[in-house]
Amino acid sequence: MPSNIFLAQDMQRYKEVKLLLKSWESDFLAQHRRKPSKVDVENAPEETQNLYKEYRTLKLGRGEETLWEKAPRKG
Repeated sequence: MPSNIFLAQDMQRYKEVKLLLKSWESDFLAQHRRKPSKVDVENAPEETQNLYKEYRTLKLGRGEETLWEKAPRKG
């Protein structure tokens, strides 16, 4: 089976992780009155950082680029 096929179980996990991250982002917004930045994510609890890593992996498995990958790089 080719590795670029996004399986139904991967899609389910992708949705679960996305919901968990949206919840964390919503809580962050309520507490800090702004959306979390990349630095905020880097300083988030390890569990949240791991969810972002998993989300990125799953998103790339779907053949999508993340916003950070689309953004121009400094330097």
